[in-house]
Amino acid sequence: MTLDHKAILSQCQYWVEQVIIKWSICPFAKKVWQTDDIDYQIVESADMEDQVLAVMGQIQLMKAQNSPDTALLILPNGCEAFNDYLLLVDICNELLEQQDELSFVQLASFHPDYLFAEEPEQSASHFTNRAPWPIIHLIRQASIAKVLEQFPEPESIPVRNIELMQQIGYDELARQLKAIQQLTD
Repeated sequence: MTLDHKAILSQCQYWVEQVIIKWSICPFAKKVWQTDDIDYQIVESADMEDQVLAVMGQIQLMKAQNSPDTALLILPNGCEAFNDYLLLVDICNELLEQQDELSFVQLASFHPDYLFAEEPEQSASHFTNRAPWPIIHLIRQASIAKVLEQFPEPESIPVRNIELMQQIGYDELARQLKAIQQLTD
């Protein structure tokens, strides 16, 4: 299947703007979005080893440069099933730990079918980590630390996000995500 890279990028950029920024899901995101310091990369390969290499390569690129502060590696192939995606995330996190990269970068995960364990399948809370495509999000730890210094009670962020998603409601969030997935550019 030939993928429309322009549509994939548009969907992800729109999602960042209209979900992550608009609803303040992440206090770190607005600054990097305003300064255009987000690197969007489409990893075309469906091979998990290639995907892991892409993640580790992006980290090395981030270490070699002062920019970007955050990178979104979009995985349109091979991670459609949520469990396959979770395996990839687990492998990447294990490598980050083994290579002592956790002090440099944090990995966040987003998937169209994201499910939190112990939560009902129809819980709106899942939408805090749902995106139009499977995404591995790499964020510089130093940048997070800087933002969180000015953010009172950072541990309240996930609770606030879940409450917001519940207020919006599962059906409305599912409708909005589907609409974003249908954008063509």
